[in-house]
Amino acid sequence: KCYAFPRRSCGVSTEKLRVSTEKMRVSTEKRHISTEKRLSVTEQRQYSTEKFDFHGITTHLYGEGASFYGEG
Repeated sequence: KCYAFPRRSCGVSTEKLRVSTEKMRVSTEKRHISTEKRLSVTEQRQYSTEKFDFHGITTHLYGEGASFYGEG
């Protein structure tokens, strides 16, 4: 009976350790999610830049087309 008690307390400390590890894992996942968010923001910025370039090209082509039609 006396020997079983410290083993039980040891089990509790192991449980606490597991919980703290779980908390650490969750915080790491949160950090990972925030990193992904930052990444998606960067991707959005990249996409907007690509869209801007596309717009510029379209304007350029439209300008050429307009001058072409003007000549015709």
